[in-house]
Amino acid sequence: MRILILILLIAAGLYGGYWYLGVRDARADMALFIEGLEDAGWRVEEDGLSIAGFPSRIDTTLTDLSVTAPDGGFGFRVGRLDILRLVYRRDREIIAVGSPAHVIVGGFDADVESERLLASIDVAGSGELGEVVATADRITLPELDREASGIIAAIRPATGVSGDYDVYVSIESLLLNAEEIGPLLLEATLTTDAPLTRDLATDMPAITGFEIRQFEFGGEASESPSDAVETILPGLLAEAQRQ
Repeated sequence: MRILILILLIAAGLYGGYWYLGVRDARADMALFIEGLEDAGWRVEEDGLSIAGFPSRIDTTLTDLSVTAPDGGFGFRVGRLDILRLVYRRDREIIAVGSPAHVIVGGFDADVESERLLASIDVAGSGELGEVVATADRITLPELDREASGIIAAIRPATGVSGDYDVYVSIESLLLNAEEIGPLLLEATLTTDAPLTRDLATDMPAITGFEIRQFEFGGEASESPSDAVETILPGLLAEAQRQ
C-alpha cells in the first residue's frame, strides 16, 4: 500500500510539473504575441492575465483588453477574453468573447452585445491556420437596433490547393429596426498569395481572388452570386452604419 501511495504521489507531482510547464509556455506565448503586435505598431492594453484549468486544461483569461490597429481603422475593447485549450493539445484553441464589447472597423464604430460568441482555431506546428469556426447564438448592436442570430462563419484550407480557402457564412435571422430581412447564406473560395498563419495581424497575405459559389438572401438563391453580393452588401453596410 505504501508503495502504491508513493507511486501515486510521484505521478501527481510529475503531472503537476507538466501542467506548470504548460502554463509557463502559455504565458510566454501570450507575451510574445503581444510583443509582436506592439512591434508592428498595434496598441495593446490589458488589465490582467490569469491562467487556470488544472488538471486537464490551460485557460488563459485577459481582462479589460483593448487592441487597436496602427492606422486606427480596426480595434476592439472587451471586458473579458478567454483562450481555452486542452493541456495535451496545443494545436487547437477556443476563444470565448465576453459581452459587451466595442468594435471599430473602418467607419463602423459601435457597442456589441453577444450570446455565446466563440471561435475555434486549429493551428499546425508551422503556425499555418487550419479550420477556423466562429459561432454565436446572437449578436446585437443595441444603439443601432440591429440583430443577427444563429451565426456560423468558417474558413478552412481547400483540399489540395495551397493558398485557396473555403469560406462559409450562415445567419439564421437578420433584423434591421425589428424587421426580419434574413436568413443569409454565403459559400465562397478565397485565394491568397501565401498561406494564412496565426500572425495575420502583422503578416497578412495579399488576397488575389474571391469567388462566390453560392449566395442566398431572404430564403432565395441568386443565379449570379457575385452580382447579388455586390448589389446587396454595400446597402447593408450603409444601413448598418446609419445612426
